[in-house]
Amino acid sequence: MGATEEERTEVLVLRAWVENAGERCLRVRITRMARPIQGATVEPVSSASATVDGICATVRAWLEELLQGPPPGSPPDRR
Repeated sequence: MGATEEERTEVLVLRAWVENAGERCLRVRITRMARPIQGATVEPVSSASATVDGICATVRAWLEELLQGPPPGSPPDRR
């Protein structure tokens, strides 16, 4: 990483539990938090899944987006 490049950092938190209402059901809340760039306010983004495949797909998409995101130092995305 060069001296002018800025590190991209994000955190993904998985909170998983099993509900036992008749049959055991997996529930996962996925919360994503990006590090603010250039003083921008960044709100956490939450989603949920109930399957291992859905959770793995979410984590994979997050990692791929992190790798392919805008170059460090770019203006923040104002979604």
